[in-house]
Amino acid sequence: MLSSPTLTVTSLFWKSKRWGRLVTTMSMQRIYIIIIGFVVAGIVTFYRPTFLTEGNVTLGGSGTTKTFSVKIAKTSDEIIRGLSFRYYMPRNKGMLFVFSKPSRPTFWMKGMKFPLDILWIKDDRIVDISRNVPIPEMGVYNTDLPTYAPRDDINYALEVN
Repeated sequence: MLSSPTLTVTSLFWKSKRWGRLVTTMSMQRIYIIIIGFVVAGIVTFYRPTFLTEGNVTLGGSGTTKTFSVKIAKTSDEIIRGLSFRYYMPRNKGMLFVFSKPSRPTFWMKGMKFPLDILWIKDDRIVDISRNVPIPEMGVYNTDLPTYAPRDDINYALEVN
């Protein structure tokens, strides 16, 4: 009778070692899944795509009006990226940059693939226009790119082609 419980204890010990390895393997798989989850969450958090608000801007004067369908850039990240690295922009489309307070922001054409016009707007009035701003020349360092700024403080900048 004594050998039977000893045998049972021995077999449970043997099983627990086997289950211990299985549990350890499952735990490692869970740890890998958790690590991958954190990595994916970090990537999504820091490199998430920006979905810009869309709207319409109507410009008019002397009986003529023109309406542009625009993407609206309000955050600093949206403003910095602007239209960079886009290959084209359809006619009557553009990007409206909204500034929280009147200022004289400086724009550059880093990563631009097409020329455009920048309309500098204060309140409801166009105060300056940078016409046919060219794309950057090949091989020019970012620090050497030309910059564009309005002559007066503005609330908005509208880029159109």
